[in-house]
Amino acid sequence: MKKSQKFNFLDWNNKILLDSLRKIDLNIIWMVILDAVFYFLSGYLFIFWLQRIQEKMAAFNLPQDVISLGYEKTQQLVSEAKSFYYLLIFSFILLLITIIFLISLTPIFLQSLRMRSFINLSR
Repeated sequence: MKKSQKFNFLDWNNKILLDSLRKIDLNIIWMVILDAVFYFLSGYLFIFWLQRIQEKMAAFNLPQDVISLGYEKTQQLVSEAKSFYYLLIFSFILLLITIIFLISLTPIFLQSLRMRSFINLSR
């Protein structure tokens, strides 16, 4: 008797699985594509930012002996280092804001695909 109940339970689970697989339509492909585009854009933005920062670091000339430069050259070096520091901080904040913006757009598009509706920005 237990085997028949177990068998019925297994059949019931298989039926539910098959029914859920039949309900999958082409929207899941669009969802996967949108997620892939989001990750690709986020990765590309990060790599682009990192390359620009590395270019700025390579252009930054730091001599071996700073003391022998003199006061004016040292002040110029300090101002260049300070501007690079601010560029690094503000560009990273801008990068994070851009990625957060992409994060907020992706669910909107996915929800419109799930609901099969169009995005209407004028309300």
